[in-house]
Amino acid sequence: MTEKQNNVNDFECVQPEAGNEIWRLEMPDTEPELRTRLENHLAICDSCRLTLAVHGQLQNPAQAKILRPPFNFGLTGVLALAASLALAFILPPGQMDRTLMRGDSGPAFISPIEGEVVLQETPQLKWSQVPGATSYEVRITGVSDDYEWTSSSSQPTITIAEEHGLAHNQEVRVVVKTVPGDLVPLGSISVQFSREGPAPFVAYRVVSAPLVAKFLALAGLIFILLGWFRSRTTAAH
Repeated sequence: MTEKQNNVNDFECVQPEAGNEIWRLEMPDTEPELRTRLENHLAICDSCRLTLAVHGQLQNPAQAKILRPPFNFGLTGVLALAASLALAFILPPGQMDRTLMRGDSGPAFISPIEGEVVLQETPQLKWSQVPGATSYEVRITGVSDDYEWTSSSSQPTITIAEEHGLAHNQEVRVVVKTVPGDLVPLGSISVQFSREGPAPFVAYRVVSAPLVAKFLALAGLIFILLGWFRSRTTAAH
């Protein structure tokens, strides 16, 4: 068996002592304890699985099941966590507190949302279009400082000018007024957000990640735990 195995593939048996006895799986009188040990070995040894497959050593469906590589719970869990983290940054953040959201019944801010943390010094602001509005007047004020910037736009979007860029750890409030001014109540289109460093930004995006990202993260953790439990069980045998 060992000579055949070396000729069939370039894999090395992970447990040569068990690999040398793998042929006993074909013996009907093999002791149950030994059979279990050999089957556990076959589940983790690519060399022995490939050897038995090439030489047709497994003749019945029950034993053929162990030819298939075992499901890798750990790798699947890591991939799920990576996907959830990617989605947390690709998809827009979810509203963490609906009670803070302004303009729920009408025009409202699209980006940033209430309480959002941004990295940009001059972020782009977007809000929903108001029918009948010919332009919009934008006023930005600091929450805890004397920062103030006003401008206007013919479209429901504007980018803060570079000379008035936001400072680190600065929180501001934006209020948009329509022209004409009687289209929506004053202050109904407003948002409060802050500009902070990378660490607070990452923390915010993780906490405010969409539900799909959170479900993926939970599934990833479950798969990793299952993989750890499976490895412990296999090692015990």
